[in-house]
Amino acid sequence: MKKLVKIQREILENAVASEAKNGVRKPIHVSNFGTDLSGFSKSYATYCAKMEQLVEAGFISRNIYPSDGYAYVTLAGENFINSYSNQ
Repeated sequence: MKKLVKIQREILENAVASEAKNGVRKPIHVSNFGTDLSGFSKSYATYCAKMEQLVEAGFISRNIYPSDGYAYVTLAGENFINSYSNQ
């Protein structure tokens, strides 16, 4: 993943900034309902798809349970955002 859309960039930037400020990894909401989100709003389904792209790219991770509804920024995500911000 070479280019992030606005929501992806903002989510990662906020998570990295929160950790730098508070020393705690901020949880990022991701879908724990699988890929069929037909019963949810289009904006929520789009958000979840964008977060899944970050999971697949290795920028965020669910850590313990694949069906967990929260993910955390990884070192790869932190490095990507830091290099992205320095451009």
